[in-house]
Amino acid sequence: MLGTDPNNKDTDHDNIVDLEEVSNILNPIDTDSDGVIDALESNILDKDDDGLVDQIDVDDNDPCVPDISSKCKIEFTQIVNPNGDNINDILKLEFLKNYPSNKVSIFSKSGKVVFSEENYGYNKKYFKGYGKSSFLNKKLPAGVYFYIIEFHDKNGKLIEKSGYFYLIY
Repeated sequence: MLGTDPNNKDTDHDNIVDLEEVSNILNPIDTDSDGVIDALESNILDKDDDGLVDQIDVDDNDPCVPDISSKCKIEFTQIVNPNGDNINDILKLEFLKNYPSNKVSIFSKSGKVVFSEENYGYNKKYFKGYGKSSFLNKKLPAGVYFYIIEFHDKNGKLIEKSGYFYLIY
């Protein structure tokens, strides 16, 4: 029977016999709707260390979904080159698609805010080499810029990430 092992009646070690978890063979239980039935997932283990056991985690292997964990690495290119070739023309922060309520602030090396945008990445709100705030719509000079990304995890906890990138032309 689906999800069972004849030598182990509870293959995911969650103290629920697999037969119960797959009693309806046409519609076995998948609590987190991730395509892996509960009988094959654990309600004890948390493979991606994001604070949710695998059985209710919609992505068992991504520590950034649905919550940020210490294993979550926020990666993006450290070069923005807005020259129209569609390669690094914008500061693309893919992970923010999971956190629509966010704010991205970009600072010059002297510490002045040159760009700030809430809900970054939505409605084509991207950094494209032009300033906002006091530098409204001015092309920024090439150089090193620093950023602070703020967003809330599913529990409402404010998460801040910071770093730098190079703006080149």
